[in-house]
Order: sequence, then C-alpha cells, then structure tokens
Amino acid sequence: MEVWLKNSGEVRYKLFKTFPLCAISGNLGPKKYNRDGQIPEGFYEVTNFNPKDKYKYLAMKISFPNVVDREIAEEPLTTNIFIHGTCETTADIVLDKEDMEQLYILCVEARNRKETIYVDIYPFRFTKENEEMMKSFPKKTLRFWSNIRDAYLYFEENFWLPRINANNKGQYIYEE
Repeated sequence: MEVWLKNSGEVRYKLFKTFPLCAISGNLGPKKYNRDGQIPEGFYEVTNFNPKDKYKYLAMKISFPNVVDREIAEEPLTTNIFIHGTCETTADIVLDKEDMEQLYILCVEARNRKETIYVDIYPFRFTKENEEMMKSFPKKTLRFWSNIRDAYLYFEENFWLPRINANNKGQYIYEE
C-alpha cells in the first residue's frame, strides 16, 4: 500500500510511505460476489472511522460498492470492506498493527482538515510485463483493467488525480 500526500494548496502528490500488506485474499480481478475472498479493485474513499471495532483493529470503512462495482457484480454486494490492522482478511485491506496506527493517524488528521481520503485499488502495477500477463484473463476483466489503467497511468505521469466519475455502463470516466 502506497500513501501519497500533498500539502493544502498543492496540486501534486508525493509518495510518503509504502506499507506492506500483512495478508491478502482472493485472486486478481474485481469483486463480483459476496464471500468470494476478492479485495475490491477501483476507486473509493474512506467513509467511516472505527477506533474500537470489536474484530478489526482501527478499522476504516471504504465506499464499496460504488456504481461500477454494482454494475459488474453478479449479486448485490456487501458494504463492509475495510482497511484495518488485523492480519486476517477475506476481502479487506490489512496492515500490521504498527503500520495501521500510523496510517489511521494520518487519515484522521486529513479528515479533521476536511480532506477527502482517496483509496485507489489496482490489481498490480501496470507495467509492460504485467500487461503481458493480463492477456490470459477473461475479456470482461481485461476491459475493466483497461478502464482503471487509464487513471493509474494519468497519476503516474502527473502525480495528481483526475476527477473520477462513473457511467451507467459500469465504466469509470475521467476528467481533468
């Protein structure tokens, strides 16, 4: 997990820190079913903070499912996807406790400044090698990845986010 920050009034983000995930689940590809073990892929925001979650250490809820997730899902999806510090997962993004404490404090500070906390989840870095590997996946998955790759490449080139919306065809739309 990479954490990118920018100062108020600045446009470009700078890499602050990279945290290793302490557990992962599922396979590559977007989440389509409940209990499929998939970590979502796409564009989200932190919507809720829970410092005292009974099962998840310092849980931060993300805005899953979004319009695109609901369009590509094979069934209605759960709304309970979190970033947390318990090294067990069946679809969440998990860090160890020490890293989660640092991330949680950063996110609380951003929330207190009324900043939106974006969570962009990609299946992998879109390198030439990984794009070659992508070709072995189903066409639906390739279309989805091609769609999110556009935002990934935009950020890699500019270090700021395009405005991300969705259409009723289950695709993200990007605007400067």
